[in-house]
Amino acid sequence: MIKTIHIENFALIKNQTVEFEKRLNIVTGETGSGKSILAYAISGVFGYEISTDQILHGCESLKIQCEIELSEKKCGEIFGLTDIEAEHGTYIVSRTVLDKGKNSIRLNGSIISAATLKQIGEMIFDFHSQNETKELLKKENQSRLLDQFCEIGFIEVYEKYRELYESNISISKKISQIKKNIDTNLEKRDFLKFQIDEIEAASLKEDELSLLNKKKEILINSEKIIRSFGSVINFFGSDEAQSFDLCANIKGAAAEMEYLAKYHEELLGSVTQLNDIYWQLFEIRQDIAQRMSAFEFDPNELDSVIGRLDFISRLQKKYGSTIRDIQNRCKEFKDELLMIENSDMSIEAFEKIYAENEAKLFKLEKELFDYRKEAASRLKEKVTSDLKGLDMPDAEFEVRFIGKDLKKQNFHTNGNHDIRFAISTNKGQPLKYLDEISSGGEMARVMLVFKNLISIFDDTDILVFDEIESGISGPTAFKVGKRIFDIAKNRQVICITHIPQIAAFSDDHFMAAKKDEMGSTYSYIKKLDFGQKINEIAKLLGASRVTEKALHNSTELIQAAKEYIKESKESGRT
Repeated sequence: MIKTIHIENFALIKNQTVEFEKRLNIVTGETGSGKSILAYAISGVFGYEISTDQILHGCESLKIQCEIELSEKKCGEIFGLTDIEAEHGTYIVSRTVLDKGKNSIRLNGSIISAATLKQIGEMIFDFHSQNETKELLKKENQSRLLDQFCEIGFIEVYEKYRELYESNISISKKISQIKKNIDTNLEKRDFLKFQIDEIEAASLKEDELSLLNKKKEILINSEKIIRSFGSVINFFGSDEAQSFDLCANIKGAAAEMEYLAKYHEELLGSVTQLNDIYWQLFEIRQDIAQRMSAFEFDPNELDSVIGRLDFISRLQKKYGSTIRDIQNRCKEFKDELLMIENSDMSIEAFEKIYAENEAKLFKLEKELFDYRKEAASRLKEKVTSDLKGLDMPDAEFEVRFIGKDLKKQNFHTNGNHDIRFAISTNKGQPLKYLDEISSGGEMARVMLVFKNLISIFDDTDILVFDEIESGISGPTAFKVGKRIFDIAKNRQVICITHIPQIAAFSDDHFMAAKKDEMGSTYSYIKKLDFGQKINEIAKLLGASRVTEKALHNSTELIQAAKEYIKESKESGRT
């Protein structure tokens, strides 16, 4: 339920906080007083559209903040959607709209998106105005209402049907795509083969690029490398016969040190070190000499390496930046080629699955139809009874099943029949579809019956009615009040009305009015006590001035509403 709503600079409301209670909250007031502003502020904080035109003239922004108290189940659902925890079962939703069109939406202080706000609104809130009745006239909504009257087992059958239906839609798209590609597949197949052959003929290796680049560098710098080999050999000396031979000199020094060690034992360690150095240098000189003699430079080899690198570079430009990418593209080409070559086989396999699904769909669709036929009978009885209770004693109602053209599509998302509600409100008149009803009063009662039926099945916490009772007055209006009261038994209802017979049922009564403040006119909402409620309903009864008689009539109307409420409690209906 909404505990409080705070509104700033919205339409004609400058700064207003309204505290609501559970069950039925009635808002009345003169035409143009701003009753509906409250309704649209509530709908706006639950995700309905708010335009910059609704910002109070002269202000840069509007703000609506709503404190809502919810069940543990609903709090869990919102937490699952937003990861934002409720505080003691309460959420605070705020929405700010700037004159530049920017929105700021917060849930318990955390920013959320407009899409998330709309999802939250759909969980807990429903708004119904005269403009909203068109939603209930849509075929899919009529079908949805009928389905809620179906016996246990319907949902399981329906889910199986939808699963197979969606599977066949997907299969149909795949078959169409394959057939569509058949004309271009021959040309594409040849090109895929060319690409595969080009990549496979290259015989690429994973580390080939790094090895080729290294070899290219060696070949380009071959002359300098040979000179460096020679320089190293010269530093060692060519052989022991030369006047300077590094290895021979170290070996000679070791021999002399060995002689000295006979007299100076501490030099024995140095003898060992010199011998080790000699053999290390000797091996290095031998290794360098062998490498030098083995090193060869072939200009043709350099041309070959550069050519190979250029070839791989062209493949990279066509198929991928790395050899791994090129190899992966080759695999993709092979997979695509295989799919093309097996397209006939794929179509045959898909068509087989499609036919198997279709056979199951025929059976499931028949089960759906049987469930709905049985539900239609019960819905007819319920709607007819409820309409009679709203002063439509001659009303007739039925659910019509209109077969769809199966030549265009084998099956449809909701079954092979359109479901249309038809009604006759006057004796001797033919039944018409709901969208053909011209009387506002009749349509208001029909919509109220459906709203009441929907409320049996959904778990909406908050319901707002905005002057839905067009064309209703007198005893009929009192019966409409009963229905709205009944709807409010298990949820919070905020009802904007100008009908006294409805207002009489309020648990809490609010009045919308206008006031002048510093040269401007603003709307405000005031909660009425019981005496003020009597006075307000007296005004709604049409008294030009509130007389004792008008107050007496108002009191009697409220008392009649109380008697119905008491009777409902005693009978266990509330």
